[in-house]
Amino acid sequence: MISNIYLLWARLLFKKERKPVLEDLAAWRKRHPIRDTDSDKMVTYLVPIFERKRAPNWSVVQTNLTRTISALRRQSDPRWRMIVCSQDCPDQIAFDDHVQFLKYPASHNGSPDKVQKLRFMARYLAKTEKRDGYAFFLDGDDIPHPDLTRFILEDDNGHGYYLPKGYCFDAGERCLLRPLEEEGDTHTFAWLCGSSHAVRFDTRFDRSQTVHVSLRGDHMQARQNLKSRVGLVLKPVPFPAMIYIVNHGSSDQDILAESDGRKRAHAGLKEVKESEIDDLLGSFGTSVSELSR
Repeated sequence: MISNIYLLWARLLFKKERKPVLEDLAAWRKRHPIRDTDSDKMVTYLVPIFERKRAPNWSVVQTNLTRTISALRRQSDPRWRMIVCSQDCPDQIAFDDHVQFLKYPASHNGSPDKVQKLRFMARYLAKTEKRDGYAFFLDGDDIPHPDLTRFILEDDNGHGYYLPKGYCFDAGERCLLRPLEEEGDTHTFAWLCGSSHAVRFDTRFDRSQTVHVSLRGDHMQARQNLKSRVGLVLKPVPFPAMIYIVNHGSSDQDILAESDGRKRAHAGLKEVKESEIDDLLGSFGTSVSELSR
């Protein structure tokens, strides 16, 4: 049970929310330098999920989240944690040191609130942590590759990463698709899927360094926003590192008209050959039957 003290703290933190306003980039970086990373850095996966009353199907939300948590527990590098943020705590999830719940103290009357929850989690990191690492924006229904955490922490460029490659699984059609690889950002995986960016944060000396997390904004403009406003240059992860799950009936996309959601999901995609599907999903530790539940 969440204590009254925690709820008071959360509400005060929530009231302090402001869209970050930054000065000239050179002046900002002079006052807030990018420092070398520590040996105890980790990847923190930030996972905003529906509040119960807004979810098309709360049970499906929890099933999808359970599957995403299982994927993270398959990470080849144990230096990760997940923070799940919602107005309502999922009762089917076993929370522990790796998987934590953060209660979001406000309702937005049925409106989408993913961005607000990400900013709230950024402020939570600034308030409670004295460490550095990478914050990865992860939807609670997507499947990360088992080596994603290891790649980020071993490469450790001090800025962040984006995912130009990945797969899309249509749970309704039970088919696997991949984005067309074209020049520019228009049809890359990072343009299509929100689970596609890791951003450096550092609260060892300066709590304002979590502003990077808030500035990510819409995933389609994330790289440009972070480079122009705080000088973070995101590096591509060189392998397909995420499965984007669509048309399972309980996502923001599915709240749109069903046909519109399917049209959006399949735009700029090509179907993977049936003979390749089992091996590709197996490399993520999953299968068609598991993703179709």
